[in-house]
Amino acid sequence: MRKYFILSFIISVIFFLSNPVHAEGVPQISLSPANGSVIEGGLSGYGKTINISYSISNLESCWWQGAWTGFEVWVLVDGNVVSYYRDPQRPAFFTYYGLTHSSSLNFYLSQGTHTIQVNAKSFEVKYDVYLDIDQSSTTNTIQIVHPPQITVDNNFTDVSGVTHGLVAVSGRGTPTAPYSFEINSGQSVTFTAISPQTSNAGYNMTWHNGNTNPSIWERNGTYFYPSQSMPLAVTQDHNLAIFEANLRKICKPNFQNSFIGVGNGGVIKVNNTQYNSPTSQFDVVELNPISGTALWQVINEIGYSFQQWNDESTTATKTFNPNSTQTYTAYYTGKPLTTNRALHTGTVYNQPIVLYWNEHPNTNVTQYQIWRRVKHNGVMSDPQIIATVNRGTTSYVDGEYNLTRNYSNDLLYYDVRPYYSTESTYSDPNWLAVYGVLMPKTSDSTSVTEMELENSLSNFPNPFNPTTNIKYSIKESGQVSIKVFDLIGQQIAELVNEQKAAGSYSVFFDASHLPSGVYIYTINSSNFVQTRKMLMMK
Repeated sequence: MRKYFILSFIISVIFFLSNPVHAEGVPQISLSPANGSVIEGGLSGYGKTINISYSISNLESCWWQGAWTGFEVWVLVDGNVVSYYRDPQRPAFFTYYGLTHSSSLNFYLSQGTHTIQVNAKSFEVKYDVYLDIDQSSTTNTIQIVHPPQITVDNNFTDVSGVTHGLVAVSGRGTPTAPYSFEINSGQSVTFTAISPQTSNAGYNMTWHNGNTNPSIWERNGTYFYPSQSMPLAVTQDHNLAIFEANLRKICKPNFQNSFIGVGNGGVIKVNNTQYNSPTSQFDVVELNPISGTALWQVINEIGYSFQQWNDESTTATKTFNPNSTQTYTAYYTGKPLTTNRALHTGTVYNQPIVLYWNEHPNTNVTQYQIWRRVKHNGVMSDPQIIATVNRGTTSYVDGEYNLTRNYSNDLLYYDVRPYYSTESTYSDPNWLAVYGVLMPKTSDSTSVTEMELENSLSNFPNPFNPTTNIKYSIKESGQVSIKVFDLIGQQIAELVNEQKAAGSYSVFFDASHLPSGVYIYTINSSNFVQTRKMLMMK
């Protein structure tokens, strides 16, 4: 029994010595930089020297008499070996479990994509025979990238027609835009918009802090920052970013009227202040509001009513938001006024009604329409045109009705409407009421043209200030002369000097440039000479 025990022990020892005892498993590798790392290189296209470090655990060793153990580590960059390490030979009289190894090296990498590979191998050798080998490999891919390249710009082209004005960049002065530069992540820079500047379209460009269309900084066309000076903490995310200062144009809108045949004069309101038209003295930041108001006005006795703005808006007061220097025009329609018409009748009762009026001062009034309507027994007739006379005629005889003062007779309404040939418009109705009676039609009735006229000369009003209307009638055609003199016989004015047909006329005399006093006016016509006095009192 004892022999069997000793034999079993010897066999076990021989088996143990012939089979090494070793730790099972492959080396575990940790590598830095990590896979997928993005590392900024140097400025101006340079790469970067990086630190490659690794740590390896679970390296195997063994115990075996007459054997030795060890491990190897080698590092490759882009497939090229850059580092190799071999663990010293260890006698195998001891057992080595869980050995570790770590190291690092600095290596320059150009900009681009690179692979870093670490290989580890543990082994056991006896009599130059590798009895056991465990190995592993780890590969990381990294990128060496360009530092952020940033562009700063303005939103306009300057007077050169090429560049975009100036920008202020902290530490770099005021370069011409667009200005591009490199800067490492983690640094700070401040951009400041320079205001004002001048564009190649002639606009002053300004930084506008108002509520309407304020200036902003944009990044790649999207809102980024609201203030004129913009601080920026640079990150790799800013690479190839374009930061643009959005300055605003100073527009100078022009406001004017438009009167057919007259021009662009008159007056117009801008921002509730009245100016002579045209006017262009306003500085408006683009797309900011400015208001214009078209006013009813009178030019040379033509009343002008607003019709529309040049954008076809019919609102007299309108708010505009100009995006350029442009003209806003108010268009008008003109009608002759009857302010100075002084329509009246003669004062001879039971005779045909004679209408008198003043000549319209605007020479483009070329005709007068004579209108009449009759209220008979309480019933008003429709208005009707009874005559049209040319300019130069200032009276009309209605041969159908006699003038009366009897309230029981017909009530007659007359209107003399000037015709403004420039716009083919007539004055608005302005009726004169008198009493009259319809003349009976008999075989020996006399037509208007056959009625006999008397020579006469008068003025109304008298005294006057500063204008009066001189009326005259001539019963024979011929050359007519009307002159005005002062009391010492010096001629002041010649009001008429032309051929006239028989009829009644009037002429307008303006003495606004003369001193107060008595003046003499005379008429000299065929078989008719007369002198009268008139008093001008200021």
